[in-house]
Amino acid sequence: MSRIKLLQSSEIKIFDAPPIFNNDNRMQFFGLNEFTETKLLKFRTPYSKLGFILQLGYFKCVGRFFEIGNFHKEDIDYVAQ
Repeated sequence: MSRIKLLQSSEIKIFDAPPIFNNDNRMQFFGLNEFTETKLLKFRTPYSKLGFILQLGYFKCVGRFFEIGNFHKEDIDYVAQ
């Protein structure tokens, strides 16, 4: 049985990419509240903390998780500062 093709290759690439944020979006979605800061204490490495904040921010925006290799450099730099 063949698969139904719903999206073109270019559409799949867009769907699989995290949202693109401006600075206001970054403050909104990557901002930390008390609950998030408490959860961050459970992570040992800065790399794990960074990944958690990025995944949480992207999830808050679009309700999905993304491959780490697809994270935007601008977002990584923002969260790492």
